[in-house]
Amino acid sequence: MRKRKTTAAERRELKALAKRCLALWKSVVKDKAGRVCEACGKKKRLQAHHIESYTTNRNLRYDVHNGLALCARCHKFGWLSVHRSFCFSFCLMMEKREEDFLYLLRNYKIHFREEPTKVYFLDKIKELEGMIK
Repeated sequence: MRKRKTTAAERRELKALAKRCLALWKSVVKDKAGRVCEACGKKKRLQAHHIESYTTNRNLRYDVHNGLALCARCHKFGWLSVHRSFCFSFCLMMEKREEDFLYLLRNYKIHFREEPTKVYFLDKIKELEGMIK
């Protein structure tokens, strides 16, 4: 059975839902960390970082266990940042988020081959909105 092609309007709607879902995910990740950098404790320029890559593992894309709240320096720009040093992020996870790290190990899957549907996004948005403080 052949899959029906999506229309341009449906693609725009899915893109908007994905954007909303990502914004909620970022907010929940920052709330979970107490709105401070989980590495250095700074409160300014806080960003949400996907531990397991956003592009390679769609299953964990909007999973709050897969996120760290980091200042810009600890995220990307410092000589010791999660984007420059695997050891930095591994040590950070083992020290401060061991339970989430083990969760990610247990739930690592790359078999999400189909594009997320409108129902998936609406369910995920409802779940994330329920987590916002």
